[in-house]
Amino acid sequence: MNTSALEEIIRTYQNDVKLDPSDARAHHHLAMYYSRCNDYPMAVNHFEAALSAAPDFIDAHYHAGILFFKHEKWEKAQAQFLSVLRLDEKHIYAHFYSGALLLQVDKLNEAEQHFQFVLAINPDHAPALVNLGVLELKREAGQIAISYFTQALVLDSKNLEARRNLAATFMHYDRFENALVHYDELQKINALEIEDLYNMGVANAALGQLSTAIDYYQQVIAQHDTHSSALNNLAAIYIRLGQRSEAIALLQRALQVNQGDSASQFMFDVLTNNKKNPAASHEYVRHLFNNYALYYEQHLQKILRYSLPEQSLEILRSLHVQKFQHVLDLGCGTGLSGILLRNHSIQMTGVDLSHKMLMQARSKNVYDCLIEKDIISFLRDDPHHYDLIQALDVLPYFGELEELFDAIVPRMTENGLLVLSAEISEKLPWVIQDSMRFCHSSGYIQLLLTTLGLQLLHQSQGVARKENDQNLYAHIIVYKKCA
Repeated sequence: MNTSALEEIIRTYQNDVKLDPSDARAHHHLAMYYSRCNDYPMAVNHFEAALSAAPDFIDAHYHAGILFFKHEKWEKAQAQFLSVLRLDEKHIYAHFYSGALLLQVDKLNEAEQHFQFVLAINPDHAPALVNLGVLELKREAGQIAISYFTQALVLDSKNLEARRNLAATFMHYDRFENALVHYDELQKINALEIEDLYNMGVANAALGQLSTAIDYYQQVIAQHDTHSSALNNLAAIYIRLGQRSEAIALLQRALQVNQGDSASQFMFDVLTNNKKNPAASHEYVRHLFNNYALYYEQHLQKILRYSLPEQSLEILRSLHVQKFQHVLDLGCGTGLSGILLRNHSIQMTGVDLSHKMLMQARSKNVYDCLIEKDIISFLRDDPHHYDLIQALDVLPYFGELEELFDAIVPRMTENGLLVLSAEISEKLPWVIQDSMRFCHSSGYIQLLLTTLGLQLLHQSQGVARKENDQNLYAHIIVYKKCA
């Protein structure tokens, strides 16, 4: 309907209410048309006039509720829908919107009752199924949510909300291939929103499909040049690909958007030599490994030929140490060390900063306890003592080590062992590398740990993994806490 026709209709109903100010239907029609024109105050005025003239006017209560709902006036909307249900307890649409309203304010059980009532009357009500899916997500019942979204799509394959929610749910549970199937369907009908494009970038990056991820992140940035997460993620990919200048430009833009982003600041400082030795960033490490978790083991073992856990175990055997009462695996990641240590441990605890790495570790069922926390905070809060503390591939994410070692040593039992790996710095005590990882000199490590009362039992140098098809060497060091 064009603007002139709408204005003519409004004038007609205005004349009607001038002739009869108690004409509830004329007020109702005016309210509806003002609502279409996004004139909220006038719409409210005429809904109030309609209901003042006819308190039992069910359509006026219902449409007033819709207006308040759209404007997020939750209490007013709820009052109107309750009035509808008092007048007609089987009003399916009032039940639906009552459920949607209660869902907005996290009254999940009450919301569920309304949606189930809708489905009891109409089992094919796809929007109720979608909302039940959202409700189950709030309960963290992902599989049930997936079932509801899938049912909605079976009923209505063009239901964009169901498909988008299903894709996002698969993303949440790292089922990236499943998510991409539904994002591809949205793409076919040109229905992708900017966060869909971003999620497609995340999914492809997580699956190791970096060129495709780059394309989607670039599309996000083209539409929204201040999307800091896309800027950050794309920069991280360029760093992996060795494209420093592109990464620096993106990080500059990310920091303009969010000056407090420690991950972007850390990467920028390393790439530009902005600081000689920038402080480590927990956010950088968390973000790195959350994005890396899905294909971490395959990449580490098959491409990088990572072997530190095996080397560590062989060294412990050479020291004639076979069994430990309580092992602490710092930076446990996906549990590669845990698998090897399980048969040598009575009790084993793993600590890592990355939630998604811990999800992979949890699936192995080798740890008695897994904790998501930064290592130093965990050590300071933890009351337990360990006869073996292992920190393989942990030091490369720390610069200065004083604070870390000060937290580790009190957690060791008398005669307890500490196993460390460190990428090698030949001259300086510690220095940041182009890989964004820190390397340390063995002399620096020895000075700190002997000062804290530990005795060096073993130090060797070996190939930790490949980097750019070259051997990357590391120290493996074992210390004992003197009785």
